[in-house]
Amino acid sequence: MRRHQPPVRAQYGSAKNLIFALRIRKQEVGLSASFNPITMSTKITIRSNGSIRLEGDFELYDQDGNRFELNGRTAVSLCRCGHTATPPFCDGAHKEQFDSPIQAYELPAPR
Repeated sequence: MRRHQPPVRAQYGSAKNLIFALRIRKQEVGLSASFNPITMSTKITIRSNGSIRLEGDFELYDQDGNRFELNGRTAVSLCRCGHTATPPFCDGAHKEQFDSPIQAYELPAPR
């Protein structure tokens, strides 16, 4: 049985005390007339002033490699504000006092 972790306040871009490893399972794709190489099996959305939304085919692990049992869920929201009572999952606590607007941008090439 997993032990309940206390809430962790983490600033955007910092994993501080709690690190989440997301392993996206690769699906075998059969080449057919409907094959679309642009289709992704997982969508990750960073919401302004809110959570990180995961949708699709994914597994979620803690920093020790223990897998979270999602019981068939194909979408979850992860907390970014650190105020949730159910880490790492968002419970909407950010609505009171979390301000972190997000706008997509291009990363520089890796070194």
